[in-house]
Formats: sequence, C-alpha cells, structure tokens
Amino acid sequence: MKAKEKKKASGDRPHKERAAAASQQQWRQANAAALAELNRITEAHGLLSDQHRLF
Repeated sequence: MKAKEKKKASGDRPHKERAAAASQQQWRQANAAALAELNRITEAHGLLSDQHRLF
C-alpha cells in the first residue's frame, strides 16, 4: 500500500467510528419508548425462556 493510501485508510477510521456512534445514538433515541416498554413487560412477566433456564 502506498503511503498516501495508507494514510487515507487510517484517516477514515475516526470518521467512520464517529458516524457509527452517531447512528447508534439516533437509533437509541428513536427507539427509546419501545425499549422502555419491552423492559417494563420483561420486568412484569419475565422472559419466555425463564422456564427452561437451568441456572
């Protein structure tokens, strides 16, 4: 790999990581209500697999 290509490839990583973090944050915000409801239901009723867990 040429020096310019190597620099460009490594230079893109922080941008991609920031973009991924921003995307994850947007997803969490968009789905916060659904996740809260799922957690509430799980807390009230447990998981479907609870009867099969051996630990």
